[in-house]
Amino acid sequence: MFEIADVNNKSAFFTSYTTVMSIATSDAWISNAMQMLMQTSTELYSHTINVALLTSCIIREDGNRDYDPYETVLGALLHDIGYAGTINKVRGKPVDEMTDMENLLFENHIQFGTDYVKKYTSSKTVSDIISMHHEYLDGSGFPSHLFSEQIPRHTRIITVVNEFLNHISYETQRFSLESLLNAGDKMNTLMENGKLDAEIMEMFYKRLGEISGLMESVTSFFPFCSVQ
Repeated sequence: MFEIADVNNKSAFFTSYTTVMSIATSDAWISNAMQMLMQTSTELYSHTINVALLTSCIIREDGNRDYDPYETVLGALLHDIGYAGTINKVRGKPVDEMTDMENLLFENHIQFGTDYVKKYTSSKTVSDIISMHHEYLDGSGFPSHLFSEQIPRHTRIITVVNEFLNHISYETQRFSLESLLNAGDKMNTLMENGKLDAEIMEMFYKRLGEISGLMESVTSFFPFCSVQ
């Protein structure tokens, strides 16, 4: 089970990775879901692992935690399960660049995902993450146009991480300096426009800064975390 501990940055990073992979294989249906993501595309699988890993790192920093850590990391792993079994060329692509078919898939992946997990778990935390991870605090998000008071803290965390990784590169997920700076600029704009939680952004940047130096050293062991 998930444990929160005060450890140094390197230990925290590897503990977070171990936690994520432990949750990814903690039940047969979860393992099957992860296999479905991998079979759809290695990029989709890499993205979900990266989202879950950074989410786990943020959770360790969160002193205002009012959610279940295990279910939050599980939700991070499954937030894009609605894309499983599709031709995955749409995830992370700007909406204004999508074809009609891609836009339909984007609009439906949340419902597909919530329908899938309902077969296996009654966790509201997991369901919230899947159904709300594209919502913004100002009501301009998707699909329900929720406002800040309607979006729980655990979902806000996944939204921040997911947005950041989508801005890195939805094709390669490479953590180059240029892509990190570009993503940071776009994230700051979203925060300044009232779309993302500023407190969670601060925690995210702190954790990202602390572990970024480890990214290159673990690439040969954990290929999901590519560096260029």
